[in-house]
Amino acid sequence: DGEDEVTFFRPLTDGHLLDIDDDAFELDREAVVTLAHSRWMSDTDERAWSNHLADYDVQPPFPQLRRQVYPRAYALGVGVDEFTDVVVKEGNLRRGWTALGWQNGNVDGFEGYLHNVIKPNPIAGLTAALALRTGISIRHYDDDADVGLGSLTFVPFGEPEDRMAPVPLTEVPTVMLSEMVAEVRILTVNGIPRQPEGNEQ
Repeated sequence: DGEDEVTFFRPLTDGHLLDIDDDAFELDREAVVTLAHSRWMSDTDERAWSNHLADYDVQPPFPQLRRQVYPRAYALGVGVDEFTDVVVKEGNLRRGWTALGWQNGNVDGFEGYLHNVIKPNPIAGLTAALALRTGISIRHYDDDADVGLGSLTFVPFGEPEDRMAPVPLTEVPTVMLSEMVAEVRILTVNGIPRQPEGNEQ
């Protein structure tokens, strides 16, 4: 998440590298290579590369450009709280987190209720954890049950997410934070706002 110089290139099937102008690109031996992301690209960069890929009829395996970038100004405290007033049907939630590669997290051993779902990222050294305010039974599935969501937090990778204090959002890489927020937003597409106390319909 530093401000080091960022350069973009495209690998070809023959092993050569091209820049945006179709010139050969030489990779510095000290360079750190990762997938391009909107976090590092200007609007001009994204338009240029979108046109470049279209000109060569390159079909990315997933939408790589125009990714949502979570504003750093909102990254306060230790959790993203925009999901705490959302209720999602259990079936939609289960299918969604499975498709996106999330895993079961903390389970109450006595009652058998799942209290969060997690997505480990060993490269970043962090695990994303989405709290389930309404626990989900791991013994009895109910597609139509309402599940209340809680905060999205991040804990050190490899540590029990229910025992470790969440790290400040300022310490979470912008790309990871942005992608995890985007995925939880996908999970809440079919969610409904939680009714205030005393105003349930």
